[in-house]
Amino acid sequence: MLSETGLQVIEATSFVSPKWVPQMADHTEVMQGINKFPGISYPVLTPNLRGFQAAVAAGAKEVSIFGAASELFTRKNINCSIEESLERFEEVMRAAREASIPVRGYVSCVLGCPYEGKISAAKVAEVSKKMYSMGCYEISLGDTIGVGTPGSMREMLAVVMKEGAMAETILVTGGAGYIGSHCVLELLQAGYVPVVIDNFHNAIRGSEELPESLRRVQEIAQRPLLFQELDITDEAALQELFRKHRFSAVMHFAGLKAVGESVQKPLEYYRVNLTGTIRLLETMKAHGVRNIVFSSSATVYGDPKYLPLDEKHPVGGCTNPYGKSKFFIEEMIRDLCRAERDWNAVLLRYFNPIGAHESGMIGEDPQGIPNNLMPYVAQVAVGRREFLSVFGNDYKTDDGTGVRDYIHVVDLAKGHIAALKKLKENCGCKIYNLGTGTGYSVLQMVRAMEKASGREIKYRITARREGDVASCYADPALAERELGWKAAFGLDKMCEDLWRWQLQNPTGFSKN
Repeated sequence: MLSETGLQVIEATSFVSPKWVPQMADHTEVMQGINKFPGISYPVLTPNLRGFQAAVAAGAKEVSIFGAASELFTRKNINCSIEESLERFEEVMRAAREASIPVRGYVSCVLGCPYEGKISAAKVAEVSKKMYSMGCYEISLGDTIGVGTPGSMREMLAVVMKEGAMAETILVTGGAGYIGSHCVLELLQAGYVPVVIDNFHNAIRGSEELPESLRRVQEIAQRPLLFQELDITDEAALQELFRKHRFSAVMHFAGLKAVGESVQKPLEYYRVNLTGTIRLLETMKAHGVRNIVFSSSATVYGDPKYLPLDEKHPVGGCTNPYGKSKFFIEEMIRDLCRAERDWNAVLLRYFNPIGAHESGMIGEDPQGIPNNLMPYVAQVAVGRREFLSVFGNDYKTDDGTGVRDYIHVVDLAKGHIAALKKLKENCGCKIYNLGTGTGYSVLQMVRAMEKASGREIKYRITARREGDVASCYADPALAERELGWKAAFGLDKMCEDLWRWQLQNPTGFSKN
């Protein structure tokens, strides 16, 4: 069987009309009779909506659409014009989005046609771009009649790539989480092809095989995305994933992230965060992928020696295993970039992301009691929590409560797109703060949320929490200067979007 050869994608059959291709009349029996191996995709060809519906009924989890760059070939092959074929494909794409089924695209006759002769590279680029814009995660280009040469193939590909038809594929680890899901949306909207992995540690399962957060991302973007349930500590699964896809870069979010829990379970945090990252980097190296954007944290700065915090501030004085794991990973990546000059990395030190996408469809959904201030405040406002505990009101700040730099999660996500572009400069290892540069106290945040929600937020002053500092806010000037990135949204917008998410989803992504 082909499944035993190591192939990662095997096109199984074609759901065309038996009237036109009698040999394919047994497509349902073929599909249902395949002994499917884990980790292998078995896409099927679906020329139109009826074929798609039959394929899904037969159990297909991935489909393909098959177009051509030749007008005459299209008419001879599927009895319609190129434009009419694209209209048929659009129907398939809409149905695929609703069913969360990924779609591959094929363009035939890219170098020559038995009826037209030589085919214009511009026409190949046009058809490829239209199919990609519909939502195909991958476009395959076929020299159907075998007339191509290395030179003609190179010339055609240059035109297609210049037109933007061949998008970069980005691996997103931990992409079903709060920050990851917003970054996946930005990737889709910026024209990238994200492949997302997550182990559901902090995500809710949705319909089909997708996390609910990513199902909603697809709905917002009106584009399908590729997802695989995978733990980054699983080296064999990572190797299989990298054999299946050709990634241009990795966005690394996966890891455990609760400060308090890390104090109680330090070994688990080091095992998952450090071992998982080592296995990811080793797999990247083995497959020639040497570009990474890492989700770090301002916790690496420890207790501030001065404010605002810039990237030259001393690091490593972390007060908990979570922060230490971020610092250790930064050091690993920096050492790797120093040792092997073909690696490029952007380490993004987040301050305090809050807010949600303006649609209210995706946002932060803590499992259990929120560890961060604003999700807790929002849950008090919506009635899930009775009151907020404010840890200390005797700090040397304007109102005695702790001050932090809060940044809209969409601004943060856009910073990752800027970081991806920076990798293209062969930048080596770069480090940037992502914050607004403005600090707000706990009580200022409570009042801002009261304004956004129109509701009173009850709170009680309690003793200081061990490890908390009085003030922490960023100097984001370097990111603006070198990435061309600057936070655009202010506090009111952050709270309005957070409240919209909380009001529309009082129990988060869960239906309970």
